[in-house]
Amino acid sequence: MSDRIKKIKIKQTDGTFSDYIPIGANAKDIDLQYNDSNVENTLKKKPYYYDSVAEMKLDDTLKEGDMAITLGYYEANDGGGAEYEIGNFSEEDALSYEGGMIHTLASNLKAKIIIYGGKINVDQFGAKGDGITDDTEAIQKAIDSASIIFFSPKTYMINSVDESIINDNIHKQPLYNGGISLSSNKRIEGNNATLKCITNDSSSYNIFRLCQVDNIIIKNIKFDGDRDTHTASDGEWGHDLMILNSSNINIENCEFNNAWGDGIYVGVLYNSSITKETNNVTIKNCKLDNNSRNALSICSCDKITVENNIFSNTTRVNPKTGIDIESEGVNPKLKNIYINNNIFDSNSFGIDLFFNSTNIDFNKVEVNNNTFLNGATGLNIFTSNINKKLKGNIIIDNNSFIDQGWTAFLIQDFLSDYFDTMKISNTYILNCNNTNKNIDNNSVGWINGSGLVIYKTHNDEYDNGNIIITNLDVVDTRETKLINKALCSYNQASSGKMKNIFLINPLKLDCLYPSYLHLQGVIIQDVNNLISYNESYFENEINVNNIMPLTFSSGSASNLRSTILNDDNDKIANNTKLKFINDGNKNMQIKCGSSSLINVYNLGDITQRYIRCTTADIGAFIELQKINGKWIVINSQGEWTRSNSSF
Repeated sequence: MSDRIKKIKIKQTDGTFSDYIPIGANAKDIDLQYNDSNVENTLKKKPYYYDSVAEMKLDDTLKEGDMAITLGYYEANDGGGAEYEIGNFSEEDALSYEGGMIHTLASNLKAKIIIYGGKINVDQFGAKGDGITDDTEAIQKAIDSASIIFFSPKTYMINSVDESIINDNIHKQPLYNGGISLSSNKRIEGNNATLKCITNDSSSYNIFRLCQVDNIIIKNIKFDGDRDTHTASDGEWGHDLMILNSSNINIENCEFNNAWGDGIYVGVLYNSSITKETNNVTIKNCKLDNNSRNALSICSCDKITVENNIFSNTTRVNPKTGIDIESEGVNPKLKNIYINNNIFDSNSFGIDLFFNSTNIDFNKVEVNNNTFLNGATGLNIFTSNINKKLKGNIIIDNNSFIDQGWTAFLIQDFLSDYFDTMKISNTYILNCNNTNKNIDNNSVGWINGSGLVIYKTHNDEYDNGNIIITNLDVVDTRETKLINKALCSYNQASSGKMKNIFLINPLKLDCLYPSYLHLQGVIIQDVNNLISYNESYFENEINVNNIMPLTFSSGSASNLRSTILNDDNDKIANNTKLKFINDGNKNMQIKCGSSSLINVYNLGDITQRYIRCTTADIGAFIELQKINGKWIVINSQGEWTRSNSSF
């Protein structure tokens, strides 16, 4: 028995000092402990002090009803000090908690740890946090024993692989494998501790696993996977944190790094007998870096808020996204998803919104006020294998895409058969098609390397869902401008068309001439100006009846090869006027004829692809008007000819 310390003074809530402190989970919680009736009863007993649990266990003089205090678990001041009640507790309890909650003494009596206010520190259960010892069992016992669990600012090693649950009746899948398991109503206070995955060769693991639980708070913990030391090459399911069929989950101020799979996975099990859903999840003020597959996977959830996080350097196995929204599991739901005020840096995709399931239950996604940096593509929305109408809108507002290596913002097969409306507003795109930032080395091609691209792979029996674009700003500040197209609407199917895309004032460009707009099936609506900062391309307002001219000017730096309205699909109203002015020092041509489907009927052979003027005709203009469904030249100045060859 240690006789070095007999009394420890602590300031109480009334301002006086006691001669005794119950050593509990955290010194800052002593005031709460003194309000506990158990403390008052305990203080009436004479405590016996020991440097460690081992020293206490060797004392054969302790009697039933005594109280023992250890100043540490392995040695004094190691953070594992606790109070114990001495008694004749059951052998079953003793066997269940040997090395944890209950210790067997030399006298065969038991020392049972006293937990105040449901609070415990994992060090009190024997977790060392030395970055070497496997602390999995000790931490699991601590979490099972209390509702509020504290860590010390140490590195705890976790065995994240548990082969026994791979094929059990609940999980059914190997990817829900191992690690620390939380039950409901737990608060984890990490105190900047690191939970590090012990290096393994498994294709799947979890450091923390939340399965069919409610009311969980996890704060201030650093999760560290084994991506850099993993001893096998297969698999993509090694996750730092797994959330399955659980509700009311709050993750704050944590780090999720180096996972062999995802930093965080949110979804439901592949088990039809389990009806509990995943809902009401918050992930806030976290950093997710250097994960292998996705920083965050949202595979089934009704209401998830993701805000003020940093998602970075997700590279190893596809899709390599900051956030992958993709349905998995039994009856998955992607509903009420709010992604706000995050930074996405150097991921292959910043956000990949992938509609891939025939049984998906979708409602609403909002992506607002985010910044996308240095990735291949900032935001990718892709539809595949949907066979029913989904309810709800997609709202994308006030996002910035900077230095994307490929296309900044890509929308694929957003079809009215499946979706209602997508509203895109206040989008800023700077210097995309930046090959040195292209993580996946995507080749630059027809739709690649552009600002905002909307394309379809289906024939005309599928219409686009309504896509409404407001206030699009595309800028290229490089000496050699590399953006392929500022805005591109395109159907890859040979006989396909584009419909239901609305471009609303204003549209700003400081990168390229209007020839780099490819707007197949785009309805230009309420446009006052297409602004190129120093030059204006859409010079005149289109009124409600679309009878004022919409003017395109060649500028002074390059030829104007216009594909502004490559196919109007009969969506542009009769009497609409288009005016093209050659006011620069270069040639001007207007792509028309059969390849662009804007046939000008009274200017030569309509099978010729281009209307052209030469440098000798600077100041020339041509004005077209849609009359009874046909584009007619109503006014012109200068020499305009038709040709099948470009300048």
